Amino acid sequence: MQTIYPSIKERGAATCPPITDNLRGEVTQWEIWDSYIEEFKKENKDDEKVS
Repeated sequence: MQTIYPSIKERGAATCPPITDNLRGEVTQWEIWDSYIEEFKKENKDDEKVS
């Protein structure tokens, strides 16, 4: 007796891709660092208020 395998059925769905915009900009390492330090100071200030 042979083993009967069920047939493989493929099922899929397609959707329309979302609308996209092209963005362009430049940032320097120093701008990233300054933003990081600013956020770090804000978080520490908030922690001091809670304590």
